Amino acid sequence: MYLVGSRVQVAHDVDRFRTASNAARAAYIPPPPLTAGIGSNPVRAVAHEGRLHDALGRAEAQRQQLQVEEAAARRHLEDAAQPEGFGLALWVLGYIGVTAIAIPLALMVGSPLTLPLWARIVVAVGFLSGVALLLWYLAVYARYLHGQSDNSFPETLWGLLSWRKVSTRGASQGPEPGQSGSV
Repeated sequence: MYLVGSRVQVAHDVDRFRTASNAARAAYIPPPPLTAGIGSNPVRAVAHEGRLHDALGRAEAQRQQLQVEEAAARRHLEDAAQPEGFGLALWVLGYIGVTAIAIPLALMVGSPLTLPLWARIVVAVGFLSGVALLLWYLAVYARYLHGQSDNSFPETLWGLLSWRKVSTRGASQGPEPGQSGSV
């Protein structure tokens, strides 16, 4: 144990202050120049204790402020994450890229003057299937966003192709508009 205010303690405090960050330097409160034993000044000790309590209160306020900032940063990060359906949109665009761009481009590079009828049909069907898939994706996504379906949004191309609108109208809500209530 050493005396508060001794040369060893002062040297230690100076070294700690030099290596501390700016925030730690601002929060650093040096010990009062007291000596242990007879002749110590209780007024200075009480004042030092008050400064420590004030510093503790400031540190607690800073901690709470940092927690609020961390929560705000996490919410911002969650808001900036990929929206639902983004991966499926990439798959749809990849399909279009292959069927509507890569295959026709490969045929043009081969520079045939004419293609057999079956080859022209394959290219046309590939292109049209890509356009149809894109339009279907947009329709499913629009229904999903507007809450017009009880289904969850599909995650794969096969899920998209097999997706169908499930009516949000329950059996207990009565007949569809335009239908009579009797059987």
